[in-house]
Amino acid sequence: MNRRDFLKWLAAISTAYMTGCATVRDYSLPGIKIDGKRDSLRVATYNIANARGNTPHFLHMPGTSKTRANLESIVSLARKEDIDVLCMQEVDFDSNRSRNVNQAEYLAKRLNYNHVIEDRFFDLPDLLSVGNAVVSRFPLKTNYIHHYGDNFFRRLKHLFKSFVDFNVDVNGTPINLFNLHFDAESEENRIEEMRYLANYLTSKDSPFVVMGDFNAGLDRPSFQEFIHSPAMKGCDIPDYLTYPSDVPHSSLDYILSSGYKLVDYHIKATEASDHRAVIAEVRL
Repeated sequence: MNRRDFLKWLAAISTAYMTGCATVRDYSLPGIKIDGKRDSLRVATYNIANARGNTPHFLHMPGTSKTRANLESIVSLARKEDIDVLCMQEVDFDSNRSRNVNQAEYLAKRLNYNHVIEDRFFDLPDLLSVGNAVVSRFPLKTNYIHHYGDNFFRRLKHLFKSFVDFNVDVNGTPINLFNLHFDAESEENRIEEMRYLANYLTSKDSPFVVMGDFNAGLDRPSFQEFIHSPAMKGCDIPDYLTYPSDVPHSSLDYILSSGYKLVDYHIKATEASDHRAVIAEVRL
């Protein structure tokens, strides 16, 4: 059973319980020493595939020890790359299938990062809670959360995709970032989703950074339309193969900047996911 069939089946029996929300959570952790002056911010986007490993199968989850080992591989990656802000897609929050671990909270605490955004767009208590997340060593503030579709059935059509517009407070300076996830199967849906985001970005003042799992690359009309939109026109498009993680043949995941210079742009794989992580340094 693929992801789309599973969600349609689950929706048929659980419509009354569907919710979508995004919350900022702060933890009372010892914290990490942050220099008073920063001229750059190290960011990453990673579709962690619910820490299920290199498999596209939505319901195929490893045992408890392997799931935690996969999460630990993300921790190791973030530490080695000295990531300040990690944007993630396909994150489980206390889901039964992933052994009731809030994966965003687990990663934040293991990294000693105090600040988390949880974007839960599919939430069935004690069964399945999934969405996107951000973990950060700097304070976070959400500006806008958009779940595609203005009612349950339209959200189902888009497989509950979303984006979050948020600020990172780097020692008093707000840096505007976006975490997104677009439809994997329907180019029609992707065009609609990217067009909405492109129109939204025209209301924003540059600079900002847009990152996430676009589920499309330079060969897709949806992506071409997005990168040539007024808000993104002129931005550099580093094109790295990110899927699948073992022998990648598709470019799906990007960090795109309007107004900031990106350096040290590269990709890394872990055992956690069927995607590779994309990493870059944002020059402020």
